[in-house]
Amino acid sequence: AVHHVSVMVNVSHSVLHCMETWGTEPTYTWLHEKVVVTEKVGHVSADGTSLYVSGTFCGHFTCV
Repeated sequence: AVHHVSVMVNVSHSVLHCMETWGTEPTYTWLHEKVVVTEKVGHVSADGTSLYVSGTFCGHFTCV
């Protein structure tokens, strides 16, 4: 179970990072407007902690 997730934004590189998680084997899912991120929006790092956004998008990104 993951007990807390926060997101850090690196605007100059269009990267979002999931940080400050703890629990047993945390896994991450990235959402854009409550829908799982697709390659059209960006790609997720191998460990799931970073989302590399492929363009300029409005709306809410969530890491869960």
